[in-house]
Amino acid sequence: MLANVDRIIAGRQEGLECKTTSAYKAGEWEGDEIPWEYAIQCHHYMAVTGYSAWWIAVLIGGNRFVYKRIERDEEIIANLIKIESDFWHNHVLKKIPPDPDGSEASSEFLRQLYPTSNGQAVDLPPDVESLIQQYEQAAEEEKAAAARKAEAENKIKALLGEYEQGFWKDRKVTWKTMTTNRFDTKRFQKDHPDLYRQYLTESTYRRFSIK
Repeated sequence: MLANVDRIIAGRQEGLECKTTSAYKAGEWEGDEIPWEYAIQCHHYMAVTGYSAWWIAVLIGGNRFVYKRIERDEEIIANLIKIESDFWHNHVLKKIPPDPDGSEASSEFLRQLYPTSNGQAVDLPPDVESLIQQYEQAAEEEKAAAARKAEAENKIKALLGEYEQGFWKDRKVTWKTMTTNRFDTKRFQKDHPDLYRQYLTESTYRRFSIK
């Protein structure tokens, strides 16, 4: 087990982890709350260093500073060591990847492991049925959530009207006029087809779908 810590507090058996986060995640830091992944990270550091506590400091939205102390929890550390040992001995050393999950790391691993398709077909095992149901249900929930988000956004825009900013308690809402310059690819392709082809860069990816 290794630890690349941000800071060690001089004269104490304690360390410091520094974070930044967006204002949208401010609720994760209310009161005594600390995002679980950061609490686990700090306990890993305490497991490696043997220190009794760890501080975590976060800048929220670029303007709100919060810092909190995490006391050493031996039960968490014991479980963490067991989990990490299992991962090391049963996956890293044996070169057996863990089951895929929804993390970006898992997605990137699959992209690198299977970068291209072979054009052939395969019969999938029976347990894929539940995964297809999970995928389709999540897609419907995602679509419904996007619709609710769009509805809330449009209603807030209607309240703002021509105003650029609006305030409610400690929240600031903005609907700014933005100007951008975009390259007209279609017109350039039409006017200069040979030059357009010279600057094309081919990329390969795999598209996933269920029908």
